[in-house]
Amino acid sequence: MSRSTCRILLLVAAVSGAVSAQQPAQPPRLPGAIPAEEATLLVNGYAFLAQGNYQQAFNKASEARSLFPRSVAVLTFAVEVEIARGGAKAGLDLYESWLGGRTLEEPAMLRRIVIASLREFVAQTQDGISRDAALWALVEDGDPAAYQAVFQAAQTQDTGAIRRLAARGDERAVGALIDGGLMTMRTPNAHATMLSLGESRSPRVIEPLTRKLTDPEAGIRGTAAEALATAGGAAMIGRIKPLLADQSSFVRASAAGALFRLNDFSGMSVLQELLASDIAKGRLRAVQLMASRPDAAWQATVRGLLQDPDPNTRVEAAGLLADHDAVSARAALEQLSSDPNPAIREKATRLMARDLNAPLPVLRRLLRHDDWLTRVHAAASIAALTRPA
Repeated sequence: MSRSTCRILLLVAAVSGAVSAQQPAQPPRLPGAIPAEEATLLVNGYAFLAQGNYQQAFNKASEARSLFPRSVAVLTFAVEVEIARGGAKAGLDLYESWLGGRTLEEPAMLRRIVIASLREFVAQTQDGISRDAALWALVEDGDPAAYQAVFQAAQTQDTGAIRRLAARGDERAVGALIDGGLMTMRTPNAHATMLSLGESRSPRVIEPLTRKLTDPEAGIRGTAAEALATAGGAAMIGRIKPLLADQSSFVRASAAGALFRLNDFSGMSVLQELLASDIAKGRLRAVQLMASRPDAAWQATVRGLLQDPDPNTRVEAAGLLADHDAVSARAALEQLSSDPNPAIREKATRLMARDLNAPLPVLRRLLRHDDWLTRVHAAASIAALTRPA
């Protein structure tokens, strides 16, 4: 080798060393990282999915599942493909097929399925009640598109949307309810409106609700007392207390319950009278009014109502008990879900679907129920339970 060639080789080596010094070596691939072949399949598959090429995405999912049958990442992609091709039910079918006899759920995957299900219910036009419930479930989940849809509905004078926004503290919606004359209507909407205003806890609602304490209609007076207690807290005790002498037993009980929630026991004699009633509906009304203090005595009374011959009393009692004795409540609702009365069956399954104490497998089964609103409630409960902090 000539001297000039040696100098060239030394120069190349020096330059290579300088480049290497400027570009640090890549860290070694860790054993736990996703295999390169799996990563490549998923990247390509998601690209097809994003392009709307569902057949090619399906082909990639099938290939990935055959090569990596135990990969949750692969299953997640396969479920996404099924949702895109056949809807949330198709995704649920694949998920449950994979789940088999396993007792542990994959919460993140189940969450993706129920969010897709809720969006499908929002898109349908056959059942407005289910649509609204699904829309509000997405709002509660933080979906900005759902909130925008509700806001647009409120701007078109959709009173249900306005009430829901007001209950969340939206001052524009509060103003619309107060100024729009809804509280002057002699319909169930007036009661719903007052309760929504109470939930808003806006200072603006205190005077309008106070005026309703002297309304000619007993139902309005009672509802106003409940709404005021929610809106203004202990500062409303003096305004509510005179209703303990109202000529209507409904109003007296409503006032006693409102005061009870505010730690004022001036109306305990009214509540005790209801608790001692020979009529189950009276005892049910008492425990509903006293639900803010679910002590041992309260729970014992509610459990007693689970044995009442009237199935409607039993289903209401089970709903009250769900947060305090989930086992007893769930057993009662399971039984009531087979009641001969279809209205009772419907009410029981809907309460089961709204139970945030229910195990995920129970809620997942309700995603296939015939009643649409039961499915929406189950999806909403799963979304709430699997929501990232």
